[in-house]
Amino acid sequence: IQKDISDYVSRKYGIKFKVAAMGTLPEAAAEKGSAEAPDTTSGQLFLTAVNLTGGMNAVMGRNGFKTEAQSARFEFGQANQLSNAKLSGAVRFASDSTARGAADEALLTFAPENTLKVADLKGNVAFASAQGQFNSNDAKIQFAKNESGQLEPQSLTSTSQASLVSAVSA
Repeated sequence: IQKDISDYVSRKYGIKFKVAAMGTLPEAAAEKGSAEAPDTTSGQLFLTAVNLTGGMNAVMGRNGFKTEAQSARFEFGQANQLSNAKLSGAVRFASDSTARGAADEALLTFAPENTLKVADLKGNVAFASAQGQFNSNDAKIQFAKNESGQLEPQSLTSTSQASLVSAVSA
């Protein structure tokens, strides 16, 4: 099943990921059903949630944005559209450039067409790039597409004490 989920997500969302181990999905509630149970009434499989444990590694988008975490929960809306992903335990982000990030956990919210909209990071948040470094206990990043259609951060806010150090050029 790990390979089936990996292949499906790779085809549907353009994300390559490797699952080290996978936990079990919760049992459906007897009386009302469960949001976890996939809808198969139309002869198609519609995902509602996927839980990954034991390590998650994903490469997203054309630019090879890499994400790692000890566990992840992906939730889906209509027509298998990714609505959010909750990553927990040693969350790490890296781009093909020198940009790197880390947090204890991250809640990623997606807009239509599986476009990252918000990254809400908690616990030991740190970013480093050629432009400088940011450290805080929390950070919320809003994303939007630029004029050329590339997704980029639009704003970063924090509700806790933060440190921002700009790189100095000689």
